[in-house]
Amino acid sequence: MNPITPRLFLSNSYWTDFRGEVLQTFQKENHYGYLLDQTFFHPQTDEQPCDKGTLNGIPLTEVMEIDGSILHVTDQQIELEDEIVEAEIDWDFRFLMMRQHSAAHLISYFLPAKFKKNVSHKILPEWFSIFTKEPISREKIESILVKANSIVNEGKKIEVYFGTKCSIDGPKVKGIDTSCETGPNRVVEIEGLGREACYGTHCKNTSEIGEILFESSFQMTDGNFRMNFYLGE
Repeated sequence: MNPITPRLFLSNSYWTDFRGEVLQTFQKENHYGYLLDQTFFHPQTDEQPCDKGTLNGIPLTEVMEIDGSILHVTDQQIELEDEIVEAEIDWDFRFLMMRQHSAAHLISYFLPAKFKKNVSHKILPEWFSIFTKEPISREKIESILVKANSIVNEGKKIEVYFGTKCSIDGPKVKGIDTSCETGPNRVVEIEGLGREACYGTHCKNTSEIGEILFESSFQMTDGNFRMNFYLGE
């Protein structure tokens, strides 16, 4: 069994370079995988793309999670010295993902109550999507945007912290584990609005998000509804 990789980005999404010890290497055809003792690279998930960046100057083609281990993949073999690599994250891409992900949470907070139970997100480089079980009118979406962009302009704090269901005071946290024995869970909270369990990368302040704009909405083949948003420059 491979060791679980410590995910340093969970505590600090702003760190862009680090040194890692290579614990294991893998090769499949022309692809090379490197398992490090720790990482700031966010892996590919259903909700958010993996980070871009380099190991010893070699571009990563993929960052994936396998049974708790995070594998850093390249299409070139890396020359190793003392099993240490210098890692650098593509900050422009990382910061865009942070802004998109925080924006998705912000929009979700202003959804009508009946939509919040089953809402989900998808973060992409060009836009972010929010999925609901029922349609939301264009008029309501525009109203949500006004409220969300007001919070962006106010510069509210976005905090990240860890805890179990029984150790976190206040209102219930959406998505947090229902058991007191499991965890800790990572919680993302926007000042004065709400909080939910999340393991993505986020901004520290809503002012970093920038203007949120609506792109389109439509019903998908599975019957759910998708709303696409993007960020202004």
